[in-house]
Amino acid sequence: AAKENAERNGLSNCKFIAGDVFQVLDQIQEKPDVIVLDPPRDGIHPKALPKILDYGAVGVMVPMIESAEDAAKLVEWSKYPPIGKRSYSGGANTNYGPSGGHASNMLSMNRRTLTIVQIETEEGVRRADEILSVDGIDAAIVGPCDLGISMGIPDDVMDSRELSAIKKVAEACRRHGRFFGIIGSMELMKYFEKELDIIVTAIDTNLLRAGMAASVEACRKLGK
Repeated sequence: AAKENAERNGLSNCKFIAGDVFQVLDQIQEKPDVIVLDPPRDGIHPKALPKILDYGAVGVMVPMIESAEDAAKLVEWSKYPPIGKRSYSGGANTNYGPSGGHASNMLSMNRRTLTIVQIETEEGVRRADEILSVDGIDAAIVGPCDLGISMGIPDDVMDSRELSAIKKVAEACRRHGRFFGIIGSMELMKYFEKELDIIVTAIDTNLLRAGMAASVEACRKLGK
C-alpha cells in the first residue's frame, strides 16, 4: 500500500522496506537522507536504534514510554558514555571524519542527538516526573489521540480531563528542563502555545487531504 500511494503521488525518491530493522539496515548500500521507522508497539531490537543513529540521524522519538526504566533504556541505546551505552562507530554520524577524537566526538553527538519520549497514556502522565528526571532525556511529546484512548475519552482531545493531563506533562518538562511538544491539531497547539517548544501538526496525510480538497474545490468553481 505504501508503494502504491507513493507512485500515485509522484514520489520516486523513496524506498519502503518491511522486515527486521536490525537486519534490513545491513542491506542498505547507500546512506539515506531520511529514515522513517514505524516500529511495532513492543519496540524494536535494542541494537537497531544506535545503528539508525549511526546513519547520521540527529534525533530519535519512541512511543508509549511509561516509566523511568523505559526512558533509561532509550538513553542507554541513543547516547554515548558517560550518559548512555551506545557503541562508538565512525561514519555518517561523525561526518566521515578521521580516526581519533573519540571523546570530543561523543560529547558533540550527545549534545546533538535529541532523545525524545512520547508520553501518551495515563500511566505515562502519572509517572511523567520520574520519566523526565532521567539524565539524557531531552524532550517529551504528547500523543493526544492515544492519551485520550487510554483515558476512555477517545474522540475529544479538547476534553478538560485530557487538557489537564497534557498540562501535567508540560509542567513536568519545565521542572526538569526538557523541551515539551504535542502531536495534534492547531486548536490544541493554540491552547498550549505558551508551553510548546516542539510542534508536530502538519502530517503527510493531512497535507495530502487538504491539497486534494483545495484542488477539487478549484475545479468545481470553473465556469461558475
